[in-house]
Amino acid sequence: MATALALLGGAAFAVTSYDSPAAPEAAALTGETVKPPPGTDTASATPAPTVSPGTTASPRVTVAGNSTASWMAQLVYDAPGYGKHFVCAGTLVAPNKVLTAAHCLDDPRTGARQDWERRGEVAVGTNRSVTAPNAAPRIDVARAWVHPRYDARTFTHDIALLTLARPVAHTTLELAGPADTALYKAGTDAVAYGWGLTASREDTARIAPVLQKVTVPLNADPVCRVNLGTGFRAADGMFCAGQLGTGDDVTGLTSCPADSGGPLVTGNKVVGVVSWGMSRGEQVCHVSGTHEVFGKVSAYQPQLRAQVDDTDLGRDGRADLFARTRTGGGGYVHASAGHRFAAPVPVPGAWDAYDVVLQSDLDRDGLQDFVMRRTDDGAVLWRRQDTPGGAWRDTRIARDWSAHRFLVVPGDVTGDRFPDLLTVTASGTLYIHRGNGDGSLARPVAAGGGYQVYNSLRGHGDFTGDGRTDLFARTKDGKLYLLEGTGSVTHPFAVPRHVRDWVEYNGFAAPGDVTGDGRADFLARSRAGNLFLYPGTGKASRDIFAPRIRVGGGYQRYDLLG
Repeated sequence: MATALALLGGAAFAVTSYDSPAAPEAAALTGETVKPPPGTDTASATPAPTVSPGTTASPRVTVAGNSTASWMAQLVYDAPGYGKHFVCAGTLVAPNKVLTAAHCLDDPRTGARQDWERRGEVAVGTNRSVTAPNAAPRIDVARAWVHPRYDARTFTHDIALLTLARPVAHTTLELAGPADTALYKAGTDAVAYGWGLTASREDTARIAPVLQKVTVPLNADPVCRVNLGTGFRAADGMFCAGQLGTGDDVTGLTSCPADSGGPLVTGNKVVGVVSWGMSRGEQVCHVSGTHEVFGKVSAYQPQLRAQVDDTDLGRDGRADLFARTRTGGGGYVHASAGHRFAAPVPVPGAWDAYDVVLQSDLDRDGLQDFVMRRTDDGAVLWRRQDTPGGAWRDTRIARDWSAHRFLVVPGDVTGDRFPDLLTVTASGTLYIHRGNGDGSLARPVAAGGGYQVYNSLRGHGDFTGDGRTDLFARTKDGKLYLLEGTGSVTHPFAVPRHVRDWVEYNGFAAPGDVTGDGRADFLARSRAGNLFLYPGTGKASRDIFAPRIRVGGGYQRYDLLG
């Protein structure tokens, strides 16, 4: 029989018919029912999208011992004409972010992108499948991001991220990054998790009622290329793992349909996302002599981190600008419209008592916060909302920082996935105040000196594309320097790199990714009051910014940008 590629997840699996009879329905917490993937409580071998001549793609799951992992999530989709059903697995990588596979967000019949913002939910906090009775809360999906180069025909760049409508209080896993090459060494054992099929033949396979896991060795890319042929593309974010399939469920352990989107974990980091494997006839996984394929997380970590740390005031994933008027001290938000800003909208509350106002999400709840320094006594306050549109409330996080030259909240500097706060003393010493993820700060750690030569220090996010948080510093004579993040607590930034000469500007802001392309951007105001957007390119050189874009005039009316 012809051998076919089989996607390792319910959303991608080919089925006999979209409205085929489903397995017995199970009550969820709300009284609604969640079904197995459409058309089956077993997998179908109907061909799915063609990958190469003689091969097609259909889905997969993990067959092994039961497991408890509080960072696991289950994707549920409400399909017209079928109802709510289990689709794929996912991983909590932040309190409101779920990592999964791109193919999980497609319609299995047409390959078209599904409307996860309107019809998607994510179940968390349970070891049991949503197809079995359980009280798992299901949370709406606010946004879905799919890698822009994902190809549904070849399953290249098979990576996606869901933003939840609210955060959850469960453990999260860290993303493997470009520096984690040791985690991918051939022979390294990793663990795959999922609720996928518990047998490899379509006539006997069923969704696992409880979370499963399997330990598999990672394989070298040349081994994967020989084993999987032209469908395997290491350069496009793939790697393979597992012992060779034996074709016998008694003697082998593998991933199978309905595991797609689930994590492959080693070193307490997500190194892979379950993607695809081979099927042959009625055998939908564990085909003799074949390996399984995963999306390589380290190849996408910089882009994923930009999506994880994309909290903004408008909650659309694009960074907005806060500004305060010179007259009256009113606070306003200019919402990002991509390469321009919308008209200013007043922000409730008093803003005239502060000489620093910065945007951040100190408690990682998906709602943008403010960090503010009060002018009269130097107290630093954390202003936040508990719910979208709710009242703002203030908490003091420092007593008297009036003598500090700079305050910066650029994101996660230390690598623990929580936003940090930086201060620079009058004498030029940099301190890192590690964020605890709940709005509080750890004791400061000295992290270098010499910052007294700068008259501006700004940053929010990764400007160089390496997954680390960077800063920009300008000297009094207008020289702009890039301070590349290193991930070290005691030496967090590399030697300054001269990238521009900016004598014409008198105001700066680094709100994050304004354009929504996954790269951090920068704003500069001219002395005439024109505001310019400098889109980030991800290049650690003088080409770090694309050509500037004038986004408007009249910004001289503001005395504070944040």
